[in-house]
Amino acid sequence: MNQIKVIIAALFLFSSCVEVEFKHPMPPKGKVLETIPSEVINYFTMLEKNSTSGDEIRNIVGGDFDINAPLPKDVVFKKWKGNYYFNQKGENDNWQVYIVKPSPNNSYEVYQLDGSNQATINKLKTITKVEEVFSDNGDLDRIVLDPSFKEFKKMLKSDAFEKMDLFDN
Repeated sequence: MNQIKVIIAALFLFSSCVEVEFKHPMPPKGKVLETIPSEVINYFTMLEKNSTSGDEIRNIVGGDFDINAPLPKDVVFKKWKGNYYFNQKGENDNWQVYIVKPSPNNSYEVYQLDGSNQATINKLKTITKVEEVFSDNGDLDRIVLDPSFKEFKKMLKSDAFEKMDLFDN
């Protein structure tokens, strides 16, 4: 369980205010991994240790990681076409999706959909059905998507997923 604390915390601490959720883990195809690969965990652990972004990150990691521990039921980690897809089930039984792409120098870049970016929302509306969920006070709270495999591939090609700056190295 400790192995995913770094990744979950890093992803959610830096996610957008308006969440983009999927009805199912993405991509619809791809290999479901039972554990997060050690090189991914090692990279995020190294970033955490070198981070200057604040105590909230430093306090998340504690002790050694059990690389072989199975992932909890509310996490689906997939690999498809060389990229990893981290899916975390939320309180609405929908999934938040992050793309973890290998980059040069054994590093990784993380991408997400920014629901507070109107250009992203407009781009998504040209690709798939977008369900906008509003809070009681009328503010946009979250966006729910249920793309087909073909629509998901279009989302990837459209650059709707934006690179996240996880740590300030």
